[in-house]
Amino acid sequence: PQIQAGQQLGSEAWIDEVVDSNSGRTVVVSGHVISDGTPSIKVTTTFLFRNAAPDYASNFRHVSEQAMLLNIRDKRTLALVKSKEWLVPVEDASAALIKLGAMLKFGLSSRYRFKAAGVYASVATFGEVHAQSRHGTWVKVAD
Repeated sequence: PQIQAGQQLGSEAWIDEVVDSNSGRTVVVSGHVISDGTPSIKVTTTFLFRNAAPDYASNFRHVSEQAMLLNIRDKRTLALVKSKEWLVPVEDASAALIKLGAMLKFGLSSRYRFKAAGVYASVATFGEVHAQSRHGTWVKVAD
């Protein structure tokens, strides 16, 4: 939706990243301008705090990964997808959409925590998996 003069807007913001480097501490903040309950503009800004003492235990990075498509073209790919313990179907009917010939879309985000400069203490990836229905719509099939 377009923003109009005089329109009441809302906002939300979050910290995407806090990472220490030789230059100082970098903090990346993102936010949405909300119009009629829908995010209409995304704003991201980066701050650099010079002379900050490194504290890698407090460093993190949240990344929204680019959506990935997977075409299940053969039985081997289907068996591989279904064997993954992290693919948890949301309901019984959704499992029927994970089949030979299906197109899956993975919408994932990752959280990185640091142990030292360039060394991760942990990495966690989470998100949703959607399958394309016969009608071309995307149906959530797994978390």
